[in-house]
Amino acid sequence: VNTKICIFVDSLRKCYNPERGTFLPTDLLPDLKKEKIVKKIRKHTSRLNESVGRKKSDSHWKKFGKATIEKQKENHVEIELMDNILRSAYPIFSEASNFTSSVLLIQTNETLNIRIDTSFLPKGEENHAVLCVGNVLHTLEEKGSDETVFEMDSD
Repeated sequence: VNTKICIFVDSLRKCYNPERGTFLPTDLLPDLKKEKIVKKIRKHTSRLNESVGRKKSDSHWKKFGKATIEKQKENHVEIELMDNILRSAYPIFSEASNFTSSVLLIQTNETLNIRIDTSFLPKGEENHAVLCVGNVLHTLEEKGSDETVFEMDSD
């Protein structure tokens, strides 16, 4: 939980524009601030990954009651913790890395290319990350008007 809060707070602080007194979307930030957000996310997830992978003793085997089990077996609680953090952090990471943009206007029937860093995606379909790749633009011209109306799909 602390890692998730740290990522959110660090990102939020970078998004604040003191001249305007407002928070800017990640994709409207200068590249330097985006790079700092990406570095912070990498640092926080790396630290969490190290602490999750750290074992209580150096032995390859672990006593569990009267049985002995191999330490290399994956701990589902630890995996779930990392997936939870990655699920929340990936949309911010993706926009700060310029992989996706929630403010990108996409024309209908236009080819869309996006990049994905799979090392920051949660494992398993049930733990998927959701991100916005842009908004589809439909143009409708009103009769007798020179204005063009743009409708944003909510899908």
